Amino acid sequence: MTEKILRILLKTIAFVFLALLLLILVAFFYFKTESGRANLSNSVNKYLSETLKTPVSGDISYSIPDWVQIDNLFIKDQKSDTLVFSKRSFVDLDMWAILHNELKINKVEFEIAKIK
Repeated sequence: MTEKILRILLKTIAFVFLALLLLILVAFFYFKTESGRANLSNSVNKYLSETLKTPVSGDISYSIPDWVQIDNLFIKDQKSDTLVFSKRSFVDLDMWAILHNELKINKVEFEIAKIK
């Protein structure tokens, strides 16, 4: 009887683990598609616009584990002047910090940029 319960418990744990792994893989591959990246870009732009109280736009792409590329980054200041415009921006993130729920930026690079 105990052996049967243990077997059912192990099968349940294995099923839950595999389901979580599958969910992570589906999310990973979704955000690699154009529509996934577009949804991510829209969400980030909206969040930053609301937080900074100024228009923010840019097309986000990334590579796991540690860098983010933002094409056509445009941030206006609160007087509607251009605060930042960059044809291409790279942000190098500290992956170890991300694993500990922190955000640390190692390096930021701009190509063809205007920063006020």
